[in-house]
Amino acid sequence: MITEGVFCAIMRMRRENLHTRELLMAVRTDGKGLNLIGGRVKQGESREQAAVRAALEETGLNVSIIHKIGDDLPM
Repeated sequence: MITEGVFCAIMRMRRENLHTRELLMAVRTDGKGLNLIGGRVKQGESREQAAVRAALEETGLNVSIIHKIGDDLPM
């Protein structure tokens, strides 16, 4: 069975300087650095729904998709 995964590039602008943007990253649980926020697509869920859910579960942030970066190969 092929499992699809999604990753999110969550960007935030600083209120003090709207020209400065930050990329939100997650600390990997295996201790190997940082990773983009993401997860697996559940049955009956679209990739977009999975990305929004993963962002909420991992960060507590309610996000919206502004740009889709691209598709990759199934995991």
